[in-house]
Order: sequence, then structure tokens, then C-alpha cells
Amino acid sequence: MIKSPPITTAAAFLANLMSPVTPPSNRIQDYVLGPVIGYGGFSVVHKAHHHLRINHVRAIKVINKYAMSDVDLHRFKRELTIWKSLCHPRIVNLQRILRRTNNNKHEIYLVCDYCPGGTLLQLLNKLTCLPEHHAKRIFKELCQCVHYLHIDRKVCHKDLKLENVLLDENGHVKLCDFGLAIYQRSRENKRGTREPVGGSLAYVAPEQLQVAVPLACPKTDIWSLGVILYALVVGQLPFMDTFDLRLIQKIQDGIFEMPTFLSLPLQQLILSCLEKDPTKRPSIDQLLKYPWLQL
Repeated sequence: MIKSPPITTAAAFLANLMSPVTPPSNRIQDYVLGPVIGYGGFSVVHKAHHHLRINHVRAIKVINKYAMSDVDLHRFKRELTIWKSLCHPRIVNLQRILRRTNNNKHEIYLVCDYCPGGTLLQLLNKLTCLPEHHAKRIFKELCQCVHYLHIDRKVCHKDLKLENVLLDENGHVKLCDFGLAIYQRSRENKRGTREPVGGSLAYVAPEQLQVAVPLACPKTDIWSLGVILYALVVGQLPFMDTFDLRLIQKIQDGIFEMPTFLSLPLQQLILSCLEKDPTKRPSIDQLLKYPWLQL
């Protein structure tokens, strides 16, 4: 079973601790909130349905804005700006932003697609690992989504991991959580943002470990894709340790076990994604042309 790696407490990788969100009333405008299906750094995600159409199901993310620091609030505003600009069949669609005042607090609710297939992490916890043909379909869809982000929108996701890849009712990929996403080139990035690096350490590229601010480089996403692909076909993460500093060293060394039962084209693809030198790592365009994805 793959366990969700804890967000690191080492160096700049300080955890965004789960802040309590005051339970909202059951009705939010046209929607009735149902059970909790997920948590974020400053949010709780509910399954919800339209009050007149019970089969009209959505996910609603309830935001605890008041627990956010100035940096967190800046990230949240950027997340909304980026998320609202995205339109792709493999990305969870942000449909509406609802606001209301409750007990003198201004509450924010993000209405988005509901994905009944759960996350890739949940899928692997059921199946352990996937056969290559199944992993290939999922991974190719994820790469097509990342291609849209990198090429069409000039955005780096910065938090690609099993928990952030959802599956819809037909088993197709839906990427979510743009809380750490940044534009590849912007005035903010050129000045050098002072915000800390977030995300799950087990997925972080080695070059990102060497600096204390987020790198607006798409090659960091390629590394994370390699970690996800490895987990899909092997059933565990390539770099694991219970101690953050040892895990950082393992990632920087870039040494991991490659199972011999994987096909050679698949091994080549994983090794390319997990290349320590980002200049030798493929771009998303190059990645989609690898032989394993063409077979």
C-alpha cells in the first residue's frame, strides 16, 4: 500500500498544516452539502448535489480564508486566477465561486467537477500496481494535461502527485489542486518570490531541493511525472524514507531500484523523467514521443 507522504517539515518545505474549517450549514445557495471527501491545507471538500436535482452532483471546496497567512492568501488568489483560466477535458473544471457571510465571516465555496473514481493513490491502494497497458492510458492522459499547462498556458503545476490526479466516472484522468501552480515567466518569478516551497517531498525534483523558493521550471513537473509513473507500475514510490533529510539525500543522489519485470521502453521513460540533470530531462513534447507511449 502506498501511503501519502507527509508534507515535509525540512528546510523550506514547511507544512501547510490543516486548519480547522467551521462546518458550514447544509445549504449553500443552490447546493446541499454532503459528506466530506477530501482535505486541503486550508479547506474541506464536500460531495454536494443541486437542491432540486439530486443527480446533479458536484464537489465543493470550502475555504478557510481566515486561517491563511499573507503568503497563503497570495497563493490562493493566484490559484483562482490560474484555475479559472484553464479549460481542458483532463482538468477538474472550476464551475462557480460562491460567497456568503456566516457569523460575521466571509466564506468562500468553490464548485467543481465531482470525480467518483477517486484519486490515483486510492486506486493503487486497492490494486497495488497497474499493468503497463492500464498505466499507459492513465499516464498518457496526464501527460496530455501537462502538455496543455506547459505549452498552451505556460503554467507549472508544481504539485503533481497521486493524490492530485482524480478519475471520473469513466476512469479518465482529471487533474486538480493548483494551489502551488505558477506561471513559467512572470514579473513575480523574475523578481524572485519569497514564498516557501510547498508540496510533498517525495515528488520534488532535486534542483528544487537546492533552492528555498519555487522554481518556475516545467522540468520539475517532468520529474514528478516520473515519480507518478514509477508508482503506477511498481506499487511504491521510487524515493522513500521516514526521515526528511535522508529522503532529500536519496532524491539528490537519484538512485532507486528499477524492477526488471518492466519493459525496456518503460524503464527508459522512467529513467529519462528521473534524470538528475534537468537539462537532460525531456520536455513534455519530447516525453509524449517516447516509444513506450506509442506502443
